[in-house]
Amino acid sequence: ALRQLYEANRRKEGGPRILAALSRIGDPAQADLFQELVQDPDPERKRLAIEGLGRISDGSRLPAFKKDYQREKNEELRLAYSFALVLLGDRAFLDTIVLSLPSRTLGTRSRSYLQEMGPAILPELYPYLNDPEAEIRATLCDIIASFGDPEAIPRLTPLINDPSQTVADKANRAVERLRRSGAAKASR
Repeated sequence: ALRQLYEANRRKEGGPRILAALSRIGDPAQADLFQELVQDPDPERKRLAIEGLGRISDGSRLPAFKKDYQREKNEELRLAYSFALVLLGDRAFLDTIVLSLPSRTLGTRSRSYLQEMGPAILPELYPYLNDPEAEIRATLCDIIASFGDPEAIPRLTPLINDPSQTVADKANRAVERLRRSGAAKASR
C-alpha cells in the first residue's frame, strides 16, 4: 500500500516523505524501486534509495556499492553509501560515518545512522573514543550511552579526565546514565 501511495505521489509534495517511510522499512520487495531511484538525479531520492537498499541488506550489492561510493562526489550521498556498506557487512566504512560527526551539514545524519545501527557496533566504536577530535569523543559518549549497555562504562570512564571539559562532562553523564540503566535492569 505504501508503494502504491508513493507511485501515485512520486512527483508531488508528499512523495519524498512517503519514500522516506518506505526506505526505513527495508522491505526486499521494494529493491527494484530503490535500484531505479539510485540513478535518479534528485539527491534526496537517491539518498533514500541508497539507505533503503542498505537496510534490505542484500550482500550481493556490496561490490557495486563500493564502486558507486568511490565515484560519488556528493558528500551526503557518500555518507549514505557508507551507512549502506556498513549494513551490508563492510565495517571499514564506519570510519566515514564517525569522522562526519563534527560536520555541521552531515553530523546529525551521521549520529542517526550510528544510533540506527545499535549496540552491535559498540566494539567498532570504542577505538574512536581515543580520536584526537574532541567533538567526536564527546558525541560518541552520548551515542554509546543511548545504547544503554552498562558494559560500556569501563570504556567511558577514562574520558571523565579528558583534557576537553566538554568530553569530560559528556563522559561523566554517559557513565551515570549507564549506571542508572544497569541498576534499573538489575532491580527487574
